[in-house]
Amino acid sequence: MFKFISKSYPFLFLILIISTNIYASESQLYFKDKIEMGKSYFKTGNYEKSYELFKNLFSDNPENQLINFYLGRSAFELKKYEEAVFTFQRLLIKYPDLSRVKLETARSYMALGAFQEAKRLFREVLETDPPEDVKKNIDKLLNIIKSRENKHKFWSSVQIGYGYDDNVNTTPADQFVEIPLLNNLAFKLDEEKTDFFTSSLINLNHSYKFETQHLNSFDTSFTYLKNLYNSEDEQNLDFFSLNSAPVFSITPTFALKAGIIGQSIRIDNSSYMNVLGANTLFKKRFTNNFSLSLDLSYLNKNYSDYPGKDADSFSFNISSTKKISNFYISPFGGYSDESAQSDINSYKRYTGGASLSFVFLKDFFLKTLYRFEKSEYDSENQLFMAKRADNAHYISTDIQWTFFKNRKIASSLGLSYLYLNNNSNIQIYEYDKNKSSFYVKIDF
Repeated sequence: MFKFISKSYPFLFLILIISTNIYASESQLYFKDKIEMGKSYFKTGNYEKSYELFKNLFSDNPENQLINFYLGRSAFELKKYEEAVFTFQRLLIKYPDLSRVKLETARSYMALGAFQEAKRLFREVLETDPPEDVKKNIDKLLNIIKSRENKHKFWSSVQIGYGYDDNVNTTPADQFVEIPLLNNLAFKLDEEKTDFFTSSLINLNHSYKFETQHLNSFDTSFTYLKNLYNSEDEQNLDFFSLNSAPVFSITPTFALKAGIIGQSIRIDNSSYMNVLGANTLFKKRFTNNFSLSLDLSYLNKNYSDYPGKDADSFSFNISSTKKISNFYISPFGGYSDESAQSDINSYKRYTGGASLSFVFLKDFFLKTLYRFEKSEYDSENQLFMAKRADNAHYISTDIQWTFFKNRKIASSLGLSYLYLNNNSNIQIYEYDKNKSSFYVKIDF
């Protein structure tokens, strides 16, 4: 018996060595497959899965350079900037000359607002004489830091366009309207008017940055729009809007913006409506590619020549944005309740729709939008002996080409189209509108 064991021992020992090596090889293959799987998750934008996988791998392999690098990058994409800094710093302690890791550490410091540390690391990388494309990217980031360190930030845009409107006054297609109260007597309305128009849009913005934990900035924006039709007797429009609000960060992924709104509309150089109100916007970012917004508004509307339309309006709107590759999909819905002095002008409105934005060929931007509105008026119109109910459909498309761009200015050419169909149980409010324009836009 002992002779058999002694004779078999070398053979059993050999089998044990071979089995151990096979197990070690299989474990190594499994380990490499896991790393490749994590890299695949990261490259396809699935940062949650790549983060969890590399975090699990790190617990068993804390010294592995590749695991630490992708764990830090996944944390950065998930806005876990402090963890990203800690992970990259751990690599730099062992490999102090890795320029790529210094770049990622600098980006993480920059996202945290630690601009001095970020600038120091960016400059250390520049001293190593990196490739030209890396130098250009670092210069861009250093310029962004410079602008963020400035408490005052200004940006503006000017847009000039020329277009065609096939229903200027939004009159019904049928020019004869029967009024029940007058024994269905048919009245002829003004004919439908088509015309060319010029449009001018100016947008001015200012942001003052605060150095507090939760109060980010105080933002102010001013907008002026003018539509001028070729014919003098048509509805030329001037629109003014002023919005001012502080911006708060409740958490790194939850922001609040609350402020006041002032608006004014003039038609044919005469005051039509003035608006004063308040707006609160809540925005929650769940992942790097998905966010949800809630917009609450109160508006007090005063009509110059129609005092019976003076109203208080309350509304809320919910929207979300999902990024898929180069596409941005934004479904939305909302509700508003407007109480006017004259009950006939009071209504409840339900809205819904979605927009799709797409960036292609680097400098081309396409946006399409569909919006539906259902308006139900509170009181019966005595003239038509019915409560008014409208269903409106909006379809718009905008394509924009940025033909010139540098650090301070961008110039674009664009085409826009709008189709509006408004159906109503009261014929005078039924109409279709097609409006298209070509424009030049400058952002600076």
